[in-house]
Amino acid sequence: MNPDNNIEQNVLEILKSDDPVLKTETLYNLTFEEVDNEIVKIVIQLITDEDKSVRNAASNFLIQNGNPSIPASVIDFISSTDISIRNLAGEILLRKGVESLDAICKRLPEIKDDDDIKFLVDILGLIGDKSPEDLIIDILTVNQNENVIVACIEALGNIYSEKGVEKIIDF
Repeated sequence: MNPDNNIEQNVLEILKSDDPVLKTETLYNLTFEEVDNEIVKIVIQLITDEDKSVRNAASNFLIQNGNPSIPASVIDFISSTDISIRNLAGEILLRKGVESLDAICKRLPEIKDDDDIKFLVDILGLIGDKSPEDLIIDILTVNQNENVIVACIEALGNIYSEKGVEKIIDF
């Protein structure tokens, strides 16, 4: 019998329970622990919990924990109709910083909703890393939505893009 499996099973049971105090305490205790993807999947769902302390603890966990699957798993929530969940997902991606870049850049070309594209481009600009420069220029070149165009121009400015200057002048 593996004691680690028992601990993991207990953690999963607590995170799936109806006790917000116990869930919150468990999340704060797990924040800096190495956890598997199954626990991360459960925690990600907790950012939609009706209890604000659970949402905050889940958000803190997702920002602070080093599990590399977190950014890619959080991205789906940027499409939420609940603005608080959408903003929480954005904050997690932003606070994860460069750890979020790969997940955002892989996902952006698949997204069709202009509001979601703008939201993610804003986050890329705020992260401030130059690596998504070509992707932002591509979006600027093909997207016709005024809000997305402005977000791309702002993001290119935030990352000090020299490549984007010519495209920006066109606008």
